[in-house]
Amino acid sequence: MNHHIASENAEMLYTEQGRQVEIFARLKNDKKGLYKAWIGGEQGRLFIGAFIPDNEYLQIRRTIAISRLQSAGCYPILKGGATLVHSFDNNQMPSNWSTHSNISEFFHRDLLLKECAAQVHSCLVFKQNSAFQLAIPYHSRKPYPFTPIFCFSKIIQLQGRYYILFQFDENERPLLTSSQ
Repeated sequence: MNHHIASENAEMLYTEQGRQVEIFARLKNDKKGLYKAWIGGEQGRLFIGAFIPDNEYLQIRRTIAISRLQSAGCYPILKGGATLVHSFDNNQMPSNWSTHSNISEFFHRDLLLKECAAQVHSCLVFKQNSAFQLAIPYHSRKPYPFTPIFCFSKIIQLQGRYYILFQFDENERPLLTSSQ
């Protein structure tokens, strides 16, 4: 029996087969880049692989052991989706943001934040007067950046990719990010 997976941007189904789950997902091929499929449960999220082209769609089919889903906090499967992980347009970025590879230059007052910034190799920056925002690409398998101030961050989605957003005032102090 097929079960639908709630998703905002992809058609997703799964079928239980003994101790395994077969997952099928597809989305319209917008030719914007490489997408990865993910599934989620009450306590976790798991990327299951990259979509591959099939005529006008991108699709993926995976068989995963239920024990693997349980250990990832993804069973029962409650949701899923597609995330743009690589854009084919290298110049594509949200308007008013710029790409920076050395954000240490934004921190002059706090040495700890300057050290944290040195660990970030690429991010998007939005400057408004002397205040600024950092959008650091989110990777579930890489250390969370700016660990001493992680509670000031939030995960956002910009043009199909997930980023960790930090906001700073004109004195380089972290600001609580709004929930909007």
